[in-house]
Amino acid sequence: RLLIQDGEFPRSVVFCLDAMQNSLQAVFGEKKAHADTPLHYCHHLVSELMFADVSAYFPAPVVGEDGVERVVSHAQARATARNRAKAFDDWIKNIIGRLFNLGNLISDHYLNHQAATPIRSHLLSP
Repeated sequence: RLLIQDGEFPRSVVFCLDAMQNSLQAVFGEKKAHADTPLHYCHHLVSELMFADVSAYFPAPVVGEDGVERVVSHAQARATARNRAKAFDDWIKNIIGRLFNLGNLISDHYLNHQAATPIRSHLLSP
C-alpha cells in the first residue's frame, strides 16, 4: 500500500500520478477532459489504483472462528503464496503497461504535434 496507494508518500505511484495530473492541468489548462486525453487517462488510473485491494495479493494469517491463528500445511501455504504472487505479478505488469501508455499518450497528445512543423510545398518552390 505504501508504494502504490499512499497519496502522502512521495515515491508512491498514486502520489506521482497526482503530481502529473496537477502539472498537466497547470501547463495545459483546465479544459474539459475527453476520454482520449492524458488527463482523463491519468485520473482513471489513479481512481483504479486507489480502489484496488492490494492486500488480497498478500497472505494473511488463517484465523479460526475462536480467534486463534491456525497453522496451514507447508504445501498449501506455498501453493497459495505462488498463486497470489502470480496474480500480483500480472496486476503490476498491467499497471506498468498502462503507465507506459500514459507516457505515450502525453507525448502524442501534447508534444509530438508541436515537435515537427510540416513542410509546405509552396515555400520550397522558387
